[in-house]
Amino acid sequence: MPKVPASIIKILKGVPETQLQTVCNKLKITDTLEYKSFIAKNPKVNNPCTTFLDTQLTSGNTSTISKLYRSIEGFLFIGGCAPGIGIAFNLIDACFCFALGNFFGCFMSIISCFPIPGFKVAGKGLEKILTGLLKHISPSKLLNNFHKELHKRLINYLGKGKIENGEIYHKCLCTIREQLEEMISGLNNPFATEIIRTLGRILNNLPTNGSKITKKIATPKINPHEIKIKSISIFEISNK
Repeated sequence: MPKVPASIIKILKGVPETQLQTVCNKLKITDTLEYKSFIAKNPKVNNPCTTFLDTQLTSGNTSTISKLYRSIEGFLFIGGCAPGIGIAFNLIDACFCFALGNFFGCFMSIISCFPIPGFKVAGKGLEKILTGLLKHISPSKLLNNFHKELHKRLINYLGKGKIENGEIYHKCLCTIREQLEEMISGLNNPFATEIIRTLGRILNNLPTNGSKITKKIATPKINPHEIKIKSISIFEISNK
């Protein structure tokens, strides 16, 4: 089972317990047998929600993690960009996705953190995490599905009323693009840099009004097969 990067866990553990408590309640994590059993065994534990998530996500128990994720997946739309607790929703999603080998889902969950006020890439080690995730994601899948998945998440996280507000939607796209551009300066991997730069160009092609998005969005011309070959050669060289 893929091991959730310590850097993501560290960011998650940096979220105030009060916020994680709110999110765990909304996701109904606190209603699961796993959580109740954990509390019964650790009645005096400090920061119960933080400790429970840390324990589960680093346990290596795929069946339990999968069962927990299935129980919360339908509630994750509640507040990805909600003031104060949006980061927690996205980080929890990212951790579960990574633990279950859904690297594309993890990538998108992290990207979804970018429009949240106060969340910056710099200093959090996310450049290395996202670069690592790109090793496991087909470039063609990423480029073909990035705008669709991002749009879906922005609808879920912002709410339909706000997504129809062109100014708010456009601001989110600009924020994501700016943070992607900021990441590039910290990368020395040509493959990852080209993919991230391409994602930024895709964002430039998205309509400013989220309600008018279509499947005919122009994707920058890029050869996924060529990128894939390039990525293999780069990583082979770097690992020698």
